[in-house]
Amino acid sequence: MKAHKPRKVDDWFHPHTFGRWCRRREVLRMLVQDLGEKIKRKPPAPALGLIFEAGHATHRHFRNAIIPHKMRGCWKCGSCGETHGYRLVTDESGWEEMYVDDLIMRPEACTRCGFTEDQSHHLGYEVFMEFIEPPITIAGYRIKGHTDGLMHHLDKQMIAELKSEDPHLWKDRRGPNIGHVMQGACYSWGMKETYGLDVELVAAVYINKSTYRSKSYIFKADSEKIDWIKNEIDSANSVVSLNKGRVSNEEDLRILRGEAEFNTHCVRECAHENVSQAKGCPLREICFNLKTRKRKS
Repeated sequence: MKAHKPRKVDDWFHPHTFGRWCRRREVLRMLVQDLGEKIKRKPPAPALGLIFEAGHATHRHFRNAIIPHKMRGCWKCGSCGETHGYRLVTDESGWEEMYVDDLIMRPEACTRCGFTEDQSHHLGYEVFMEFIEPPITIAGYRIKGHTDGLMHHLDKQMIAELKSEDPHLWKDRRGPNIGHVMQGACYSWGMKETYGLDVELVAAVYINKSTYRSKSYIFKADSEKIDWIKNEIDSANSVVSLNKGRVSNEEDLRILRGEAEFNTHCVRECAHENVSQAKGCPLREICFNLKTRKRKS
């Protein structure tokens, strides 16, 4: 199964986009792409970067060491690096693509070197088999991403949506965030489009960063949420089509975003320029018609 390769980083939607959807941001992003430019994104501050890395480490440890017997996806041998369930192929341009042959449960031993879990413990290896997130592609709507994998739980197969949380947030957790529900619906749709698998159940698993205890909330990825995603993408695409050819630079974008027709069709999620999601948006200056602030060197 070949994942479609986007022309540029911002050509495609990622499933997490629909957890905090802003149609205006996506329209502006696509119009900037038409200028042949990439969206300028600030690298995360060192402290925030550490938070992200801690979250990734939590996910890896949870899948590889705590519930590997429940996970279905792709695997990589911790000893020789042999791939199981997928292949990596490098094209003429040097782009390495992942081809998924099958989504599988963790092998009992490496098919290449014979490495086993008992050997990994005896020799002190950190990981016996590393879980590799399977990609999903919905080409007709330009959606591309990687799932946290499939999980066998309560004798059922479901999409795993793993989230790490600070202990105080985890303690008060009573259900899944609506944004994570929308992500789960998109991954369910992607599983059908990419692998032909009907997986309607999603398990949002919230992991305590300190203790690795978890809370799971299982829900069904209903068709209404998938239809909402389709309609929003169609609406964003229609606005882009209406305004193609009118934009040749960022100043044109600033003029465009102030027009009544654009504003009528493009709902903005942020109430004002100083809310948290606005501050983190790379299109903040254009969306709110602000002058670009010069950064201190």
